[in-house]
Amino acid sequence: MPSEFPSAASSSEPSLIPSAFPSLAPSSEPSKMPSATPSRAPTKQPIAIILTSAPTKKPTAAPSKMPSSEPSLIPSAFPTYVPSRSPSLQPSLVPSSKPSLMPTSVPSESSMPSLVPTVGEALIACASQKCIERTPIGDPVTNVVPVEEGIYGIRCCADSQLNAAFVAANSQCPGLWVSSRDTNGECVRLTTYHNGLSVCQSLGARLCTVQENLNDCTRPAKCSLNENKVWSVYGADFPSTHPSFSPAPSALSSEMPSLAPSKMPSTFPSAVPSLGPTMSSSPSAFPSAVPSLRPTTSRAPSAFPSAVPSLRPTISNAPSSVRVVVSCASLKCVERLAPGDQDKDIVDPEQIYGVRCCSDTFISYFEPAKSQCPNLWVYSRDLSPTPTCVRDATYSQALGVCQAHGARLCTAEENLNDCTRPARCSLNDEKVWTSTPPSAV
Repeated sequence: MPSEFPSAASSSEPSLIPSAFPSLAPSSEPSKMPSATPSRAPTKQPIAIILTSAPTKKPTAAPSKMPSSEPSLIPSAFPTYVPSRSPSLQPSLVPSSKPSLMPTSVPSESSMPSLVPTVGEALIACASQKCIERTPIGDPVTNVVPVEEGIYGIRCCADSQLNAAFVAANSQCPGLWVSSRDTNGECVRLTTYHNGLSVCQSLGARLCTVQENLNDCTRPAKCSLNENKVWSVYGADFPSTHPSFSPAPSALSSEMPSLAPSKMPSTFPSAVPSLGPTMSSSPSAFPSAVPSLRPTTSRAPSAFPSAVPSLRPTISNAPSSVRVVVSCASLKCVERLAPGDQDKDIVDPEQIYGVRCCSDTFISYFEPAKSQCPNLWVYSRDLSPTPTCVRDATYSQALGVCQAHGARLCTAEENLNDCTRPARCSLNDEKVWTSTPPSAV
């Protein structure tokens, strides 16, 4: 059927097959290049040339199984409020530099909680008598150091042989097993306090106490630590199973308590007891770290021998006698002195006076000194589980009390400058032992 509206001009390329349904009117915008294979129906998913300004509020319930190879460089400003139900089994080895400001209200329940809570400082002690023998006279055999800055070895103690690395302690500590090795069998000679504590706890053990180390119990653990100081804990953490009946208990409770109390207990037992009895009828109060090559021929040897003895013994018939300095504990004592009395005296070391201990580093239970002595901490009590004021002690006993704290006797100047007054113990109007040498008085 011919068109009712024939074209005005004939086509230069007429269709080989005329349309069965010719258009009633030609297109106003005809294609310049018609498709060689035209679609049979319009697309249901047209290509969006311009991104939508109103994305869907209901994302797909079936996300892609394959994550994007090009994830977003800018994380979401609105992260999920529902954390994963399957968190990583291997948490990061490097903790966050910006930890949460609000810790969890429901802390985890550890199967092996720490025996000693986190503190700013911890105790170190000689690992054996070998270390004590090589410690210079006047230097403490125990000390208190910062937990994160100090680097020392460890001694782990247990009541049973936990693994092959644990060896039986020396005979003076029956039933005790000791080790200085980690779970891999490696010696732990240099570590922080918390790492050392974790090593012992991971083995099911604990850090050995001051007494166990100083009494030479832990020496068989070796690891080249017997001449060094190691991380330790106070004996008060492991109290005696047989308490003393003495009115003045030991500053450090025994790991091997006696079955029966002494009928004449010591008022101030030694902080570092001897391994065997002294044979001398009048032993030296402070034995020399470097003994003389020949014994002295004097009938009255010095109670405080020289740290560097002479090569030949002294033949003098009148050897020098030892004297030490006591001073008023505070200005309160100075104000109450009787006419003619001195604020400092040189006395026999066996006399009885009070104790003022000083530390140039922070010790948590020490009192800060008065403002005129910054960076000084003071104390006048012993190291017992119930700290007791030490008001009556000989010089050597006073020295032992302070060394047990990792401290020293205060100087006469510190006392007389009223620095140590916060230590109290009813000693501020009394005289106390000092570390000031007699030559300085």
